[in-house]
Amino acid sequence: MATDFSPTGREAVRVAMDFARRTGATLHIVHVKAPLNPTLPLSRDNRELVKDLQREQSAEARLRLHQLVPKTGPLKVRTRLLHGKVPSFTILAHAERVEADLLVLGRRGQSALADLLIGSTADRVARQASTLVLLIPPHSR
Repeated sequence: MATDFSPTGREAVRVAMDFARRTGATLHIVHVKAPLNPTLPLSRDNRELVKDLQREQSAEARLRLHQLVPKTGPLKVRTRLLHGKVPSFTILAHAERVEADLLVLGRRGQSALADLLIGSTADRVARQASTLVLLIPPHSR
């Protein structure tokens, strides 16, 4: 399962945990961190600032992933921070590596126009996945 830490992403985590508990499956929770790509050339000092910012963001994402794991119970959970320019490709490649049986993702509540023009990571994963995908809609609870 992949999360962006949004409310819908957190609901997807809850659904995935419930499913894993019921089936005894190992739950893999991932978050994809895209690299920061400044559009202008940077000085050496500014490149270091960008690297520091990337390290801070990665550390925060790892902490947030760790906080998703329940402290008690028989649930087997593995978390991983993935890095990739295209989140949908990164999620699909990881799912293939771990031989995932089911992918669970939250859909954001963007407008129909935004869906039409750019789509969402969850929609791209659902269209390209070779395994089952469960999309959790916004406000599903």
